[in-house]
Amino acid sequence: MLLSLIVEYENSAGLRMDTSKVTAADVVLHLLDERSMSVNALAKVVGVSQSSLSDMLNARRDWSKQAIIRLSTYFGLQPGLFLK
Repeated sequence: MLLSLIVEYENSAGLRMDTSKVTAADVVLHLLDERSMSVNALAKVVGVSQSSLSDMLNARRDWSKQAIIRLSTYFGLQPGLFLK
């Protein structure tokens, strides 16, 4: 109930968060922070090497199909987020 009132207020007041510059790495790092989880722990949970995941999060390499599928599944994200 409260959430719907907040959304209604924000929409009527024209308050919208600009997410055009939010990257997949930003979202994943935010979710890690929310869970007090390390990149190493996430890598183990989703079955991606820590070095590869770190490189993807730091934009040193593109997101692999395997990482996209596993992270999307683990966090409940839309895979398209990783393709921006």
